[in-house]
Amino acid sequence: MDPASLAAAGVATLKLIWDAGAAEAAKSAARDFYAWLKGKLAGAPAESLAKLEAEPAEERNVERLKADLEELFEKDPGFAEELAKKLAQAQRAGGVQMELVLTGDHNIGVQAVGSTVKITR
Repeated sequence: MDPASLAAAGVATLKLIWDAGAAEAAKSAARDFYAWLKGKLAGAPAESLAKLEAEPAEERNVERLKADLEELFEKDPGFAEELAKKLAQAQRAGGVQMELVLTGDHNIGVQAVGSTVKITR
């Protein structure tokens, strides 16, 4: 997964903690992911995570953490791999959380879940 997508998926998982409509299993998995991530971060990414925790609805906090994580992943691909594994564990434990953002005209977006998915057009 590219750094931008991985950062976005990680932040989306974290936001489940503060989502009133999220299932308790998803919130619990997100809290576990948060605890792991908090223990791994230092410097600017840690500060961004603390700001997101203080004001989770503030979009600039979301974007700041995404940007800090992307930069960290580019510097440390091993950490990106580790985070991807933890993120997959959190998603399995809490159900599936997917987000699709399309920009521009004439886009086609597809999301699928499962072990044997076939998508044709």
